[in-house]
Parts: sequence; C-alpha cells; structure tokens
Amino acid sequence: MIYMNLLQQFRMFIFLVITLALSGCPRFAYVEIYNYSGTTIEVSSSGITKIIAPANSDRFRMTGEQFEISSELGNWVYPRNIPNGGVDGPYFDGTLRVQLNKNGDLYVLNEDQEPPIEAFGEQPTGYPISVKDNSRYFKEN
Repeated sequence: MIYMNLLQQFRMFIFLVITLALSGCPRFAYVEIYNYSGTTIEVSSSGITKIIAPANSDRFRMTGEQFEISSELGNWVYPRNIPNGGVDGPYFDGTLRVQLNKNGDLYVLNEDQEPPIEAFGEQPTGYPISVKDNSRYFKEN
C-alpha cells in the first residue's frame, strides 16, 4: 500500500517536471507563404523543400530558427520571427501568413487580409523583413 502511494507520487512528480520543461519550449509554428515575387520560388526549412509558383501559396511547418527562399532573383535566408512572441493575435493563430515581394521583402498578413496586398499599412515589430536592411540574411547565388 505504501509502495503504491509512493509510486503514484513519483509519477505525479515526473509528470510535473515534464510539463514544466515543455512549457519553456517554443510553440510549433506553421508558415504560409504567398509568392508575389513574379517567379517560382523554392522554400526550404528543416530538410523540407516546397516549390511555389507565382501568385500561389503553400504552408510548411517551421521547426528551425530560419528558412531559405531561392529563385532566379536570389537566395534569401529569413529568421524565425513570430509577432508578439508567438501569442495568438491578429498576425498569428498557429500559422504565420506572409507575402514575399519581388524585392525579397517579407510582409506579415493579418487574419483579415487576402493576398496579394499592394500597399501594406503598419507592420508588427520586426516586419517587414527586408533583405536590403538585413544583409546578413542575403546569400549570393
């Protein structure tokens, strides 16, 4: 009887430790990219590659700290940048929706916007991600 009680307490302790450890892990995120670049792009993240034709979108699971977009326009590396620290809001609900423009700039779309967007209003902190302003994200062909 005492053995069963100790075993039950040990299991509860292990459950609490695992729960606390996992609460510090970043939330899984999906990224949906709308290709407004005018050319076919290749998106690579964590060993998965997607081909997206112009004026189309595709979604992938963001498991790493960055993803790469390659096309005839160049090769660009973008950091994991979830608005508001990944808290659900107008820009993120488990899926981050972004638009890639021809110049390589990446804009975030809020839940009410349908791409393509010609003129973006105010963007959350960290957006747009501009390859001109963030040359460390630009890779030569």
